[in-house]
Amino acid sequence: MARYRFGGGIADYVVGRGDGGELRLEANAPVTFWSAAAAGQQYLDLLDATGTAIPGGIVTADDNGAIPIISQGPEGVRAMWASASSDGSGPRRLILASDVDGQLDGLDMRLAALEEKLLGVGRLSAGALEPVTPQDGDVWFDTSAGDSTGPVAFRASSSIFNPGSTAGTTCPLPGGVQPGDMMLLAMSADVGGGDYLKTPPPGWTPLATPGGIGQGDTLAGYWYRVYEAGDESPPVTLSNPRLCTMVIAVYGGAATSPDAIGTAGTRAGRTNITTAPSITTTVDDCVVVGLFLEKGTTTATVTDPPGTVRRHFELSQGTAKAPSILVVDFPQAAAGSTGDKSAAYFDGSGAVSDPDNGSGLLVALKRR
Repeated sequence: MARYRFGGGIADYVVGRGDGGELRLEANAPVTFWSAAAAGQQYLDLLDATGTAIPGGIVTADDNGAIPIISQGPEGVRAMWASASSDGSGPRRLILASDVDGQLDGLDMRLAALEEKLLGVGRLSAGALEPVTPQDGDVWFDTSAGDSTGPVAFRASSSIFNPGSTAGTTCPLPGGVQPGDMMLLAMSADVGGGDYLKTPPPGWTPLATPGGIGQGDTLAGYWYRVYEAGDESPPVTLSNPRLCTMVIAVYGGAATSPDAIGTAGTRAGRTNITTAPSITTTVDDCVVVGLFLEKGTTTATVTDPPGTVRRHFELSQGTAKAPSILVVDFPQAAAGSTGDKSAAYFDGSGAVSDPDNGSGLLVALKRR
């Protein structure tokens, strides 16, 4: 670090009061230098005008009361508190480095060089999301949370069940979600003939086209969004008040778009197995998330696909044909096929539940 010069200025004198109260220059007064106006540490690493170490960090004013030149003060210090006493007990006054102007000249030159290099830079922006339409010369500062070299990791989840009292349902955002996190949203609704999704969640990107599954009396939807500070809980609106279940699963450290998105597998009829078709990841170290939607009259439990970790299960139990949503995930260390993943549904006694419809989807999240 740089060492600066002190003393030799028009104000660098020791001044005291005479017996009559008059101000006078104090000849041969000892002067010490400190890191604070009170208390603090004494600076001892001082060199005189010849480059010789000053014993004990104490200089002596000359016959005219002038503080002698300190050719090098402590490393990186541009200001010290001077006291006309050997122990710092006397009043302290600020003394500034006398050669800072040379440093400022150098700074001006560096700033000029930086400005010249920035002449071709366009817009400067900061945020958790990369600008959608960047131009040549634009600079983006990524402010998203998490270590960009860290693995994708499950952070939190939330859910809601609407018993059909209103056409609109809003799923609360999970606690602890951070800017840059990947949010996956699944919705399942028990609908009737002619019902449809009137309003999808605004600002969310579909993972699959929302639509009817099975016999057309179940409506499924899957979306994703990268969280930004200030985002609100996502609402959906059906054409009529219907039973509706929604789940949000949040993952940290993921890229702003999935590595691979599967085709939603659907089932209809009397089977308790819902299968999410295999997907193929293109990069190593992905986390694959399985979203399983099911509607049945007796469902009480579900057996997760082998090799997966359960992250959320919203059963919406107590209402006939209330849709349930299961979220699981598993690591995919090497790029390649994941294989199909199936969930099995059972009633309260452990027997095969009386199912209606189901849908399963796999989504691969890669590192940011």
